Amino acid sequence: MFPFRVLQISERSVLSEDELLARVRRGGPQFAVLVRDPELSARAQLEQGRRLRQATQRVGGGLL
Repeated sequence: MFPFRVLQISERSVLSEDELLARVRRGGPQFAVLVRDPELSARAQLEQGRRLRQATQRVGGGLL
């Protein structure tokens, strides 16, 4: 069974990174983020993933 109730994709054309980080803070441990944005370079996705990992770790959430 998947331990998360909410899975949010990190695509910036759908949701700004600031709003995504706010959702992570509100979502807590049952919130997970899938790092996926076809418009970003691999380096930019890695940098975004690092920021999201820090945010999800603070609240006990997940990062895929």
